[in-house]
Amino acid sequence: MEKHITLKGTNEGYFLLLNEESSLDEIKENLETLFEHLKEDNKYRQEYELTIDSGNRILKEEVKASLVKSINEHSNFVIKQFAENVIDRELAEQWHKETTPLIVVRNIRNGQIVHSKRDIILIGNIRPGGLVRSAGNVMVIGDVQGIIHAGASGNEEAVIIAPFSFDGQVRISEHVEIIENEEDEEPKEPQATKSQIVFLNDLHVIEFADVEDLARIRPEFAKDVGGFEEWQKQL
Repeated sequence: MEKHITLKGTNEGYFLLLNEESSLDEIKENLETLFEHLKEDNKYRQEYELTIDSGNRILKEEVKASLVKSINEHSNFVIKQFAENVIDRELAEQWHKETTPLIVVRNIRNGQIVHSKRDIILIGNIRPGGLVRSAGNVMVIGDVQGIIHAGASGNEEAVIIAPFSFDGQVRISEHVEIIENEEDEEPKEPQATKSQIVFLNDLHVIEFADVEDLARIRPEFAKDVGGFEEWQKQL
């Protein structure tokens, strides 16, 4: 006989595993049998937290509500959460849109503004009078002669990564730093300018550092922190 549900106890609590191929009627029928067994087992007379895991199946809200009601009425389990291995397509697209960096491939000229709530990667030059503004981090592969504003919504942990061989301006949150490069009397052979990190130090002062120091300054920058679950909690 095919098993439509499985009750599993772990160190993290109890899990009710739903067979992905079972119909909802079959699951409810097995639940009724499970409830009868639980009533006979002294072990389940106190309240326990329960996670309902539907595997590769997305349960509709009305189905979740029906399961919660049935379990609350016929057992001492308290529903902790629902878990699944898949996410709704529209939600996945929203997550991708909000968390993937905005990539811009063009020069930002005088009077032009690029603005995003996401991190920005600019492949191009920022000319005098051009502005790149992000609520997150900003990375520029090109010359910077205009303004870069990271953490525009108040994020003081934001960083800027760019080469600075010309006069320009950087901002992190509400903090501003003017970049003035001294002109040499004798012109030198053109050289590739090394990118630097711009960040706020512990004294809330804008500071510059080598890219190699990024892991020390902002260890979370290149890591996948939180992922989909953490993003979803903010909705």
